[in-house]
Amino acid sequence: MGKTAVSMQEVADAAGVHRGTVSRALRDDPRIPEATRGRVKAAAERLGYRPNPLVAALMSHRRAVAPARFQSVIAFVTQGRRRGEWAGLAPSFRRIQAAAVERAERNGYKLEEFCLGEERLRPEAFARVLRQRGIHGMVIAPLRETQGSLALDCGPFCCVTIGHSLVKPNVARVASDHFQGMVLAMRRCRERGLTRPGLVLAEGVNERVGRRWLGAYLAETAGGEVPSPLLMDSFATGAFRAWLREHRPDVILTARPEPVLTALRGLRTRVSEVVGVVSLEADAAGAWSGIDQHFDKVGAAAVDLLIGMLHRGDRGESAERQLLVEPAWVDGPSVYRE
Repeated sequence: MGKTAVSMQEVADAAGVHRGTVSRALRDDPRIPEATRGRVKAAAERLGYRPNPLVAALMSHRRAVAPARFQSVIAFVTQGRRRGEWAGLAPSFRRIQAAAVERAERNGYKLEEFCLGEERLRPEAFARVLRQRGIHGMVIAPLRETQGSLALDCGPFCCVTIGHSLVKPNVARVASDHFQGMVLAMRRCRERGLTRPGLVLAEGVNERVGRRWLGAYLAETAGGEVPSPLLMDSFATGAFRAWLREHRPDVILTARPEPVLTALRGLRTRVSEVVGVVSLEADAAGAWSGIDQHFDKVGAAAVDLLIGMLHRGDRGESAERQLLVEPAWVDGPSVYRE
């Protein structure tokens, strides 16, 4: 006969707790004292307890459809000097934060912004503040700089960062799949008969996405006679016009389409009819043809990943956890549609 599975009640009896406490302790519920969680986990490991996947799936569904009760605070770490400053830097940042707040609330958590630019929250004191408030998890927002570090002690915490700008500490990460987004954009252009795509990027943007857009562009154009990528520290109309005259692209891919459009208008070039423009940060509204990076899904996925880590007790640097959100093509008026 096969070995009988260990029940949750047996774990409860061994740890000297209620059966319901076992379930919450194994999910690292912060309402259960840390010492109790440790005792329950030790008993479960000793007895060889394994959760029933069908029961776990049912309970997960019930938690998803039922109103969630408040469980704990998740820190949303930004480099702002005051709350709200970070989200005001870019529309994509606002979408990320709003989606993260909504997903946290749906799961019974409160996402609270902590600004490392505040004097009282310098990185060296930050961990102490979180511990004093009983906060065990943090979502680290994209940094102001393209590749940077934060002096954060992530050892006692579950940590997830968004995007590729944070290099150290090396924690779990959620980002849009920039490489696949560029591949998708290039293929949509080819479907429309556009064979001379040109890439225009700021150096800072190129670094912020880990050169993934540039890498995908070079891979998709290997062996073809296409314009050389135009990389600039900041947009320079003169350099752009010289590049345009030399290479004559039939479509321009860029993360910042507004200055490109202004320069084209200055040359009396009809956008979409003569030269198409593809935004690598378009949105579903369709003001531009291009790639929707699904910033809302990125923000929600970061919270989902962190909650899972909280339940498992995955603390400290955990760079092996990488989650990419697949982008989508958005039709708009800036590329001619056959």
